[in-house]
Amino acid sequence: MSNFKVLFICKKEVDSCGLLNSVNILCESLGKVGIESSVVCPIDANGIDKEVHNYKPTHVVIHAIWVPPDKLRELCRGYPSVVWNIMIHSKLACLALDGIASDWIGEYSHIQLGNHNFWLSANSVETHELIRDIFEARSVLLPNAYAKPNPPTSDLTTKIKFQKSNLNVACFGPIRQFNNTYAQAAAAIRFANRMNLHLDFHINSEKGGHSNCTIKNLRNMFSETNHDLVEHEWYTRDFLVYNVLPKMNLGMQVGMTETFNTIAADMVAAGVPTIGSYDIGWMSWLFHSDLNNLDQMGRKLRLAKALGRFGVWLNKIGLIQANKRATLAWRKYLHNSANCLMKIN
Repeated sequence: MSNFKVLFICKKEVDSCGLLNSVNILCESLGKVGIESSVVCPIDANGIDKEVHNYKPTHVVIHAIWVPPDKLRELCRGYPSVVWNIMIHSKLACLALDGIASDWIGEYSHIQLGNHNFWLSANSVETHELIRDIFEARSVLLPNAYAKPNPPTSDLTTKIKFQKSNLNVACFGPIRQFNNTYAQAAAAIRFANRMNLHLDFHINSEKGGHSNCTIKNLRNMFSETNHDLVEHEWYTRDFLVYNVLPKMNLGMQVGMTETFNTIAADMVAAGVPTIGSYDIGWMSWLFHSDLNNLDQMGRKLRLAKALGRFGVWLNKIGLIQANKRATLAWRKYLHNSANCLMKIN
């Protein structure tokens, strides 16, 4: 067990389930290599003081841009022996849609000048380079890591029923424009038609009210075919990995601006042949596809289906290697940031 205690802080809000899921998995992954950590979700930035006082961490990592600069300056000065870090999860295309992103990153970089216990970080190379080279801030690249969930405590296989289909393709995740679900569904339909198979295309049900147009278009597209769109509720990860995904023939995660893609990792952990976008760096290059090229997605689906377990093994190797790199990066950051603070103090 290391001498570090890392407190991960997310803002408590209904639409941050994907971010919170990633942070919880990261916490589990670091625990497996002996790094003590915990995840908390205060209602707002004013709740951070209490969490830090109770946990007494050596490092605090605040996930996403939501703590006002003035409050962050107050926290850094109030806890000078704690290493503070704001981690930005978005790639540049998503970051551009955040109205406060550049303003607050600039403010954060100014806070660093008087507070040597404050870092910025990102889990993608592009965003790390933006912070370091454009805003000239002290930044570190801290990749995501993955931990397969433990098996469910009870058998819930009767909770879902599958139609008898020739081809079950999973494309789970939020139905958002950046996730490219509509194009992936079109590619899966073309693939099924050319293979002369009936397709059940599995997605998560609409969540949060942000995806009316996409889900409407998906439903209407499938109504013009002989294939079926199957909408699932949002399951716990253990149930998804051990009960739902093993029933799938193929997985698709050919979306935009991915910084890791936990759902793709869950598919691979469940033994599902999976294709994805070039953004999923840990995935084998054999299964990378252009997100706008239906023909290429179809060819990658055919390859994944043909290679079967061997293709899954290739993706698992990439995932294992990515985990090793991630935990090494976190260890290095924890040591270096703590040493720098000791030298200054």
